[in-house]
Amino acid sequence: LGQQKTVKGITGYDITGQTGLLTLLDNHEITATNTATTENWRVVVTLVNLDVDQVDNTGKTITGTLVIRKDEQISVPEISMPECDTVSCGIVENVFVPSDTVIEDNTYTIYTVGYIPDNETTETTYTINLENVGIDLSEYELELVGTPQVMTTQGDYENYLDMKSKGVTSSTSNEDKAATATASELYNHSLGTNELTIDDVDIHCSMTRCTATISESFNNLSSKTRHSTTTQDGDPINVLYNGIKFNIKKSKKVYDIASKENLYHHTVDLENSAGDGSYRYAGADPNNYICFGSSAATCPDENIYRIIGLMPVDIVNGNTTEKQMLYKLIKNDYITSTELGLASSGSAQKTSSFAGPSGNQPTGSVQGFHWIGSSTISSNIWSRSELNTNALNGTFLTNIGGVWADRIENVKWKIGGNNSFSSSIPSSVYQKEIENSSTTNLNGELPEKDYRVGLVYLSDYGYAVPQQYWSNKFETYSNASVIANNWLYKGVLEWTITRRSDASDSALEINKTGSLTENSVKYNSAGIRPTFYLKQNTVIDMTNHLGTKTDPYRIS
Repeated sequence: LGQQKTVKGITGYDITGQTGLLTLLDNHEITATNTATTENWRVVVTLVNLDVDQVDNTGKTITGTLVIRKDEQISVPEISMPECDTVSCGIVENVFVPSDTVIEDNTYTIYTVGYIPDNETTETTYTINLENVGIDLSEYELELVGTPQVMTTQGDYENYLDMKSKGVTSSTSNEDKAATATASELYNHSLGTNELTIDDVDIHCSMTRCTATISESFNNLSSKTRHSTTTQDGDPINVLYNGIKFNIKKSKKVYDIASKENLYHHTVDLENSAGDGSYRYAGADPNNYICFGSSAATCPDENIYRIIGLMPVDIVNGNTTEKQMLYKLIKNDYITSTELGLASSGSAQKTSSFAGPSGNQPTGSVQGFHWIGSSTISSNIWSRSELNTNALNGTFLTNIGGVWADRIENVKWKIGGNNSFSSSIPSSVYQKEIENSSTTNLNGELPEKDYRVGLVYLSDYGYAVPQQYWSNKFETYSNASVIANNWLYKGVLEWTITRRSDASDSALEINKTGSLTENSVKYNSAGIRPTFYLKQNTVIDMTNHLGTKTDPYRIS
């Protein structure tokens, strides 16, 4: 901003005509405590009335955003270890990564240092989870470069300790770690290339985490001089150190789907988008048809699905979750009582004069079902819905067969819900459904649950139209120009997975007219289209098929 000025007794920076990023304070340090650190910031913009003709300034505006930005830094907060019955496990103490070399297409080094407390150790395998690495893995991924190396110089251990001093720390599930050693002690009591062999380093990346599985083997350890130190509890222990280093490269992710037409990449810079990095199909009738559940040369109608898009979602992996970009599918036509193993509660309302996208009409009458799956239950809590537990995640999965059911991922579904949808635009609904799913009227249930099959989100329906309509409120989605450009609209009353959080007995529906309605989960019937995410290792052939209804994409 330059030097401060004083005008009419007011001292400050002159921002007249300034555009772009203005640095108010650089390299300000914030020291965190065990609880919290609070700093109050106030920025004042003063308009000074100068003693000159200012008619040219009338009608002008000033806009700006106050940004607090942290330098990009690599941190590794978690290392998961196998269970150990004896001290013969090779324990990984820390993983440190330089914080100043994370540049796209550049490589940077990960240092790992463990210790071996027992002469009987011959091999070990451990896993390093690289989380919060300062990289938006919805856009980038990390890949192993070259061959991992044994750390054999004192300089390697100095680099390791230098990063440790900068607070880039990690932890292990084993509490019996050796106390911190000096670079000299690490070097003098470390294994060399004759004693430590790196058998394999396998790198796997999701959106928020890269996992390195490292396999090592050891020999000739009995003659090595060990370092006398103590455990965290102060007990004496003699150890050897096993350190390795390997290079990681940050590279741009390339999705096959990204080259398709009628597809929007929902970045934070795309106006009124979800801002979640997803790729979503939109328009009248995009080429997003896919055959699922059949390998027949001609895909049967009941096996035609549509790709909603490539979405970021939390998958359930044991006791942990990790975010991955997965293809999200919805059944093209409405499911029957036979496929669900659930008695129909009547016919779903259907428009008499269909005005939706070409090729998207359901044929004949559509069977309707209660959202809760029963006429004896009035709760709108999805985990208590028999449609959910017994039908979609029961009979439906059984009927499609084990091979196909195994392609469906177990994910965290946001089922808290929210209210005031009709007068909202899609981005607002997305925030309510996904980012800030409500806990109101959940009666102790969590606002998210892991299932394999669910229903479409209201925001999915909202974003199925081109961007020019994303500023429209849902109450206008019955307009002819909107429904004619919404491939998810089918002219049938259809349940979404979105519940009313300010009521205990209702959920949201896509009306037969294209707008929204809410109804009792116990008394009202609507059409059902199963929706689910494909596992990350599922390969979709988008090269040899057009993605049309007559030539849908195929799963390889």
